[in-house]
Amino acid sequence: MNQPVLSTGPLSRSDKLDLVELLPRGSAVEQAVELPPGELGEPVTVVLLITLSIAALTGISAWLASRGKDVEMTLGLQVPGVTGSFTFKARTGDTVEDIVGRLREYGLDIPPD
Repeated sequence: MNQPVLSTGPLSRSDKLDLVELLPRGSAVEQAVELPPGELGEPVTVVLLITLSIAALTGISAWLASRGKDVEMTLGLQVPGVTGSFTFKARTGDTVEDIVGRLREYGLDIPPD
């Protein structure tokens, strides 16, 4: 079964370590960034391929919020007989616990890491 995957932009080593710390174990795969000939970059610049799940989206939201970025996501579900959606916001300074608490208010089951 194919799973949706998110690819980050090039990350520094410290950004990568901070983000991976907030993601579920095993959800991120590291790829080295290929720089164009003659272009200099940090020797350890990487791209992460992240298998998407609610837990991974929670970690990504917390990581962005810790960097002063506000995040807004609309999540929806549509299957025969059931339709629903909600809009979720992570604000600058939110912790993982803050975000998990708000998602649980919507009835989502966020597994502990």
